[in-house]
Amino acid sequence: MSWDASLGPSEHLTWGEVECRCGCGLRAFSPDAAALFERIRSKSCVAAGRDCPIHVESGVRCPAHNASVGGKEKSRHLFGDALDLWWPKYLTHDMFAFICESECRDSGYHRYRWGCHVDARRDRARW
Repeated sequence: MSWDASLGPSEHLTWGEVECRCGCGLRAFSPDAAALFERIRSKSCVAAGRDCPIHVESGVRCPAHNASVGGKEKSRHLFGDALDLWWPKYLTHDMFAFICESECRDSGYHRYRWGCHVDARRDRARW
């Protein structure tokens, strides 16, 4: 089965997962961030030895929604190139964090107690 771009920005991401959660309809999402997600998902599946779905907590945000969730003024979510990802069911927190950070070696990464922020910015960032 081939990927249908009308369903989402990549094979394993739907528009519902990455669009702004406030209901404004904002769907601007970076192909680079979609590719980053696919690499993380693929490596997670290999590490788990099985299909390893990853829940997307947050994708693109409009300025009003970003402010309402306490996002930073220049959050990468505003640019549509960031994802907040929950730990997948079949991996340890440390393994998932390792995969995310290794895929974000030249971009943005942060580990939270519930998951990881990853983004496709063009410079390395950690916080």
